[in-house]
Amino acid sequence: MVTATTLTRILHVLFPAATAALEELRQAGILRTKAIERGATAYIAGEVHDLIMIAERALASTRFDTRVAGPDRPVPAVPRR
Repeated sequence: MVTATTLTRILHVLFPAATAALEELRQAGILRTKAIERGATAYIAGEVHDLIMIAERALASTRFDTRVAGPDRPVPAVPRR
């Protein structure tokens, strides 16, 4: 999850450029938006997030599959789409 303000700070670009880039990715279906605090908009790459969650689940199991061997620590829920 990222905001235009965060991109402005990280990439040293102007706010309008960050917003335009994020909107272009949203329109292409790569990102989705979510309203967050103080009227800000967060942009989320759902597929990337799901991939990270699946990898985290796999690494929590001694067999790299929590369906085969239970996790040895708390893990996120399986992504559902």
